[in-house]
Amino acid sequence: MSGADLYAACKSGDHSRVKDLLSLDTLDINWKNTAEKDQTSLHAACQGGHLSVVEELLKSTKLDPNIKDASKTAPVDRSFGSNLALILKRLLQDPRVFVPELFRACALNQPDKVKELLSNAELNVNEAVGKGKTALYNACRKGHVDIVRLLGEDPRMELEQPTSGGVTPLEIAWVKRNFEVAHYLKKKRNLLSFDSMTPLIQCYPFC
Repeated sequence: MSGADLYAACKSGDHSRVKDLLSLDTLDINWKNTAEKDQTSLHAACQGGHLSVVEELLKSTKLDPNIKDASKTAPVDRSFGSNLALILKRLLQDPRVFVPELFRACALNQPDKVKELLSNAELNVNEAVGKGKTALYNACRKGHVDIVRLLGEDPRMELEQPTSGGVTPLEIAWVKRNFEVAHYLKKKRNLLSFDSMTPLIQCYPFC
């Protein structure tokens, strides 16, 4: 059995097959599929939305969850779709996954941890992951009002920093119908209305 067999099982979501393959001592769990842009089995499981398979892979101490594919994208960066929220949460719960600690605390809705991190004067509060998504962006996307307020009161925070796709924290809050968050940011930005926002119906599938 090879890494290719594991990749195929992860891509199809065959949990039982994945579990059997992982019991083999000779299996390379971090094998890269050159035919699929150097993606690993974890990439495949994340993109396919196979939560149980992701959890099975994360049980292995041999797994490197931070391997990037040919496009320099790690599995966690492939887990931001609306249907992948549980997978993203599970990845962020694993301390081996490299993400900024502020982003992790915001994504996991941990306001006390966010306060602790913001007290560090050296912290880069605007550090982004996953195609330009900041801690503020993700908190707005999730509708974590208390955390958005904590971030919004930090003078270092760039309230209008967009993703690589050009979507701002305010815009994603509006798209996701997190209106309390959206109105808070509108007030912070001294906007009189939401008319300046882009036609969000066009970018919604990519947020």
